[in-house]
Amino acid sequence: MITYAGAPAALCLMSLLVAGMSSCLEASAEMTEQRLLMPNAWASWVPDTAAMRDFVDAWTSRGVNGCGLQIPWDAIEPEEGRFDWTWLDERLDVVVDAGLRVHLRLATQNHRPGWVDSELMCGRGGEVVGAGNWNMLSFADPRTAGTVSSAMGAVAAHVQQRYAHVEPHPVVCILPQFSGPAETEYAHDRWSDFSDIAQKDFRAWLRKRHGTVDEVNFRWRALYADWDQITLQAAHPWDFNSYRTARLSALIEACADAVHEVAGAAMGVQFGSIWDGISVCRGTRDARALIEHTDWVVIDDYPLYDHAMSMDYLRGHAHDKMWGNEVDGPGIVPDEMGLEQCLTSLERGARFLWVANWPADSIRDGRWTFWEKVMAVMAEPYQPVEPDRAIVVSLATAYRQEGGQGVEGLFIGLYRRLTDGGAQPVDIITDTVLTARPEWLARYESGLHIPSSQLWMSDELVRALSDAPVPVYVEGDRVGLLDAYGMPRPVEDLPRSAEER
Repeated sequence: MITYAGAPAALCLMSLLVAGMSSCLEASAEMTEQRLLMPNAWASWVPDTAAMRDFVDAWTSRGVNGCGLQIPWDAIEPEEGRFDWTWLDERLDVVVDAGLRVHLRLATQNHRPGWVDSELMCGRGGEVVGAGNWNMLSFADPRTAGTVSSAMGAVAAHVQQRYAHVEPHPVVCILPQFSGPAETEYAHDRWSDFSDIAQKDFRAWLRKRHGTVDEVNFRWRALYADWDQITLQAAHPWDFNSYRTARLSALIEACADAVHEVAGAAMGVQFGSIWDGISVCRGTRDARALIEHTDWVVIDDYPLYDHAMSMDYLRGHAHDKMWGNEVDGPGIVPDEMGLEQCLTSLERGARFLWVANWPADSIRDGRWTFWEKVMAVMAEPYQPVEPDRAIVVSLATAYRQEGGQGVEGLFIGLYRRLTDGGAQPVDIITDTVLTARPEWLARYESGLHIPSSQLWMSDELVRALSDAPVPVYVEGDRVGLLDAYGMPRPVEDLPRSAEER
C-alpha cells in the first residue's frame, strides 16, 4: 500500500491510485481504482500557513482525499522571469504533509502581475471585459500565450522537483484560470473578444481559411471590398465561433506544451459548461478541440442541470482524459442538490469531483452530510461507463443557438428516448470527436444517432458520417440539408441512415 508521511490510515485507504501519470496524453486514459474528492482553497482564503492548516484539518476530518489550491500569479512571479516560490511552498507543504493529492490553479486574472502587458479582451461594443485587475487578457495577443505558458511551465517544474520523493506525486495537474469565475474560457456573461488585436488576428485567420475576400463574400453573402472592412461583430457564426475556438485552443495548447516539457506533469482545464445556454459565450462548445492536448478536464454544472446528461456529454468527448464535475458550495447548492450532483456524476463515470466555495467552517458543519455519503461511493473500485451508442450533435447547428438556448434542446427528445428517460447512459459527441478520434467510433456498435434538429452540418461532418464503421441513424429528412454557412447541400450528399445506403 502507498502511504504518505503523517497521513491518517483511513485517508490512505481512500487515496487515488493513478499508475504512471505522465505528461503524455496516453497517461490521462489510465483507469483509476478509486477517485478524488477535491475541495478548493482560493488564494484569498489562505493568507498564511495557519489558515491553510485550518482548511486541511477540515478536509481530512471529513475523510476527503484531495484538494485544490489557487495560486496568485503575482505572488510567485513578481518580475517577469523571476520566481519566488515562498507563497506556494508554505501552503503546498501543509497539503502534502497531510497526505492529500492536489490540483493547482494559476490565477491569471484577479492575481495578475503588474508587469504583464498583453492586450485586454473587449466586448462587442469595444468595452474592456471585467473591471480593474479582473480584466481578461486577449487570447489573440501572442504575449498572453508567452507569459501564461511560461508561468505554467515554471510551476510544473518547481512542484515536480520539490515533491519528487512523494509517491504517488501529490500534484495531479496544473490548470490556468482565465475568466472571472476562474475557468479556462472566455467571459461567461458576454460575447468577446472584439479588441483591436483580435480583429486583426481574425482577418489574418480568415484569409488563411478562405483565401480571398470574394470567397468570404460568397460564404457570408456579403459585399466587402477589402479585408479591412471585415469585423468580428459582422462575422458569420461558423467562422466567428471557429475562430474563437482556435484562439482558446492555441492558448491551452501552449500551456500544455510548457507543462508537458516537465516529466510527469499533467495539464488540466476547467469549463463552466460545454452545452448550456451560455457555453457559446464561454467558447466551449467545441470541447474536443479545446481538450485535445490536456490530461484533465472538469466542467462546473449548475445545481439544477441534468447531471446525467451533462456527464454523458462530457464523457463522449473525454474518453482518453481524466474527467469530472465540480460542485458549488453552501449558499449556492443545498446539501441534497450537491449530493445528487456528486452521486449522479460518479454513477455516469466521472473519475473525480472538484468542489468550489466551501469555507473550512462549512466543511466541518455537521449539517452537511454531503461528504461522508460521497466518500463512501468513491471508496468503491472505479467502474468505467462505456455506452455502445452515441448521439451526434453538429457544431454548425449548435453555433446557431445564440439566444440563451442550450445545446441540449437540439437532442433532448432523442436522448430521453434512447436512455429510457435518462436512466441509461449514452455518449453525446460533436464533429471534432468524429474527425479527430475516428477510431472511437468502433465503440458505438449499436450506432450513431443524428437528431432531426441537425439542419446545418459542415462538409467534414457529413464525410465522417458517411465513412463511419458503425450504423448511422438519421432521425429526420432535413438533417444536413444546409452546410455550415447555410447553403443548400445537394440531395444526394445528405446524410442517410445505414439501411438507406
